[in-house]
Amino acid sequence: MQTPLYVSVRDDKLVWKLEQDGFYSVRSAYKQCVNDAGYQDRHGVAGQWNNIWHAKIPPKVKNLIWRIGRDVLPTRKKLNSRGVQCPMHCVVCNDGDEDSTHVLFSCTRSIQCWQQAGLWAHISTGLGANNNIAENLFSILHWLNKDQQELFCVLVWSIWKRRNNKVWEDVTDSDQTVVERAKHLITSWRSAQQIRQSAHITQPSPQQTVWTKPRHGRYKCNVDASFSLDRNKVGIGMCLRDDHGRFVAARTEWIEPIVDVEIGEAIGLLYALKWVEGMQLYDTDFEMDCKKIVDSLHSKRTYLSDLGAILMDCRNILASNLVNSDVKFIRRQANEVAHRLAGAATSLASFHNFITIPSCIYNIIIIEMR
Repeated sequence: MQTPLYVSVRDDKLVWKLEQDGFYSVRSAYKQCVNDAGYQDRHGVAGQWNNIWHAKIPPKVKNLIWRIGRDVLPTRKKLNSRGVQCPMHCVVCNDGDEDSTHVLFSCTRSIQCWQQAGLWAHISTGLGANNNIAENLFSILHWLNKDQQELFCVLVWSIWKRRNNKVWEDVTDSDQTVVERAKHLITSWRSAQQIRQSAHITQPSPQQTVWTKPRHGRYKCNVDASFSLDRNKVGIGMCLRDDHGRFVAARTEWIEPIVDVEIGEAIGLLYALKWVEGMQLYDTDFEMDCKKIVDSLHSKRTYLSDLGAILMDCRNILASNLVNSDVKFIRRQANEVAHRLAGAATSLASFHNFITIPSCIYNIIIIEMR
């Protein structure tokens, strides 16, 4: 069986594999159900939904467009089909049954709004012969560029708001009001986003893109994992250097079969901690280029998964014999030595300890020692 068994996992337990922490979440279950359902069936609606989700428009507008695409907008015709007794005619133009296609695209008052916004030519081209609102929606979006798509979405929201104002408040909005409200919404929302982004912009900490020597009297261990689908292996490379940047030792290992990236990176860190612990080099800084693992290691979040068990073993080592050590995230460019070793590990038949500089990292060591 190609089922990886980890020494860190000592007890059998139920784990939700769709979440990294192993705990069940409605979000991951829903996402899996949608993926299993496929592109179009009774659980989903076909269409370029990314055009909507990626649009720079208010969330309430995206929600409305989603409801329209799923044909769950509570129009009078839809309400009657579900047993709600109410008039069928369009409350805005008093002509025709009010369904989603009518209230948004066929109502004479709505057409006038689209004309004022300069979008009617594209909308009329995109409207199909049938009355399928989802097909009409995505067909129209297909004919619009990005800016037009965003204006289209907010104007749909404003048209629907006019309908609700008439139904619930008996207020009649003019076509000009509908168009200006839509434009004001998108403009004010974008301005608010810019202000919000500016308020959250802090001076970014300089990202370490070159390897640096450890502080005086300390060692530095760089560790990385590589993943070879062809060999069905995970390679692990680690390299230890002193405070002058001089090579001290290196080690390559591999595990099989291949595992998830986070698991492989965490195992690499655990092996590096055990390796340094065995050499009794207690003042060692560890660096790796997998931010998820570094963040998870320092997080107080509880993990029920295999990843959690591996991280717990890492924490135990750091809390016992390596109390003067720390694990930090660095960019790939500053972790090239470990990356090269990890890549070479998958092609080796056995584990290797190096007391002289391996040829695959010699030039890098010499350059970074300067």
